[in-house]
Amino acid sequence: MVRLMGLPRVERYPIATVVRRDDRFEIVFAGTHGGHTIDVPLRLLGALDDIESVELRLLADLQRLGYEVTRVPPT
Repeated sequence: MVRLMGLPRVERYPIATVVRRDDRFEIVFAGTHGGHTIDVPLRLLGALDDIESVELRLLADLQRLGYEVTRVPPT
């Protein structure tokens, strides 16, 4: 389960792009006030048997909070 806390205001940063890196999720928030990046280390998410499900849940939670969400596929 991902607990979303300390996120920037949707009104200021309405676009959220999620990138999965080797050791973290990188969430880049963008808007008319520039950008803001939050890194979420994978080790904080506990057992990651299905990292793709965790990622999809994160995307859905951000969308539910009102962000326009984009996913960058892992490389």
